[in-house]
Amino acid sequence: METLHDEFMPLIARPFLNNSSYKEILPDETLRPFIRCFWTEDYSKKNDEHKFCNLIIPDVCMDIITAFDKKNEICFSAFCTVDKKSYYLSDDIVNSNNVLFGIRFYAWTANFFASKKMNGINCRTLNTEEYYPDVYSELILSIKNAKSFEEMVKLSNSYFLNRLQTARIDFELMRVCSDMVRSRGIFNMKEAACSVQKSERQLERLFKESIGVSPKTLASLIRYQSLWNDILNNPESNVQNLVDKYSYFDQSHMLNDFKKRHGMSIKEALDYAKSIYSD
Repeated sequence: METLHDEFMPLIARPFLNNSSYKEILPDETLRPFIRCFWTEDYSKKNDEHKFCNLIIPDVCMDIITAFDKKNEICFSAFCTVDKKSYYLSDDIVNSNNVLFGIRFYAWTANFFASKKMNGINCRTLNTEEYYPDVYSELILSIKNAKSFEEMVKLSNSYFLNRLQTARIDFELMRVCSDMVRSRGIFNMKEAACSVQKSERQLERLFKESIGVSPKTLASLIRYQSLWNDILNNPESNVQNLVDKYSYFDQSHMLNDFKKRHGMSIKEALDYAKSIYSD
């Protein structure tokens, strides 16, 4: 668990975006196995030079997203579960003048701080107070008075460091997820169940309750994200080498699987990722 966050770095559709409209900050080092990052996006900065993360791709994460208006009042706070395919943000969000603050958990750690089980819920936007009542009442309501994104992050770090003492960490779940990451999403249900001395049915139930998706689905998402990382870091990679590395049947299988998740071809995804503006 200590190194899982170093071995797997989920990326968004525009991972190079870091300007005055969108920023990410890593959490305190102790929290990095649990929280991918804190992020903010300012939709009041709308002009031809600023790009936003309008395309949401399956990043194998779950987010608590809170929107603040110009007076720092909370417009909404939502818990976004694991996504299986990409989608674009609604016009209501993109055309608003709100500032978003996000807490991005790994898919396998979001449940550690939740008040209830996921019970097969995925591809949904839910009320933060329903699944994270303490986060909402003790953290979200306090950060609305913060003077900056950095202050929000500082308050969030403090809150979650204190909550680690009572977090419900499931080490069996973490072991299976670690194996998935290290194998780049190549998954065998029988072997995974044996590794934690569970039946396949018990493992299936554990994943549905903790992450909201089956082990097979999570493995498929990890393979897609691992491939996306590879494509971004090695854009000149030989396609057949990627097919072999990620155990696809053939090129068509890999390209179709990527497009099913990302909503566009690899070339289109690379072009979109690079369409950024940095201050």
